Amino acid sequence: LGGILVEGRGADLVLLGVGMNLRGPVLQAEGREVPGAVSLWGPGGLRSGPAGAGGADGRAGGDLRERLESALTTALSAELAALESAGGDGVSAGTHGRYTMTCLTVGRAVRVDPLGETGAGGAQPPSLHGIARTIDAHGRLLVDLAGGGRRAVDIGDVRHLRPGGPATGIEQEEHGT
Repeated sequence: LGGILVEGRGADLVLLGVGMNLRGPVLQAEGREVPGAVSLWGPGGLRSGPAGAGGADGRAGGDLRERLESALTTALSAELAALESAGGDGVSAGTHGRYTMTCLTVGRAVRVDPLGETGAGGAQPPSLHGIARTIDAHGRLLVDLAGGGRRAVDIGDVRHLRPGGPATGIEQEEHGT
């Protein structure tokens, strides 16, 4: 239905992006539907509404976007205030348990592509493959690696892999996650 991107900008600034599929179907660049992607309105949408539920410009939900922006801003501000008052400790702030419980990545086979890191000679470090097990007290994803061991991931591009597929190889990547 949507996604969230969080990017650190220095020690005191975080950029937060939230995207939501208001009208479907959700299409890939070449025009094929994205498997598993859903939207609020349109064929297979989660909500039904009167004909012409979109705005004059054809977008879904007229003032829905503004209401969602307001609700998300209010909720995110409250979560951030709780984290700040607890010195960034998600467990003390009460956010850790809720996030861990609702995180769809936990329990899934994943591939993690490192971001913002360079190895010797400027080479990009290899991707990690394994099973996402939980979220630690610092908000990092804990991944049990396919070759053994556990790694805490605090930054990276996390891709869900197909159920039942091995936790290795790009060929098993799910699209649209």
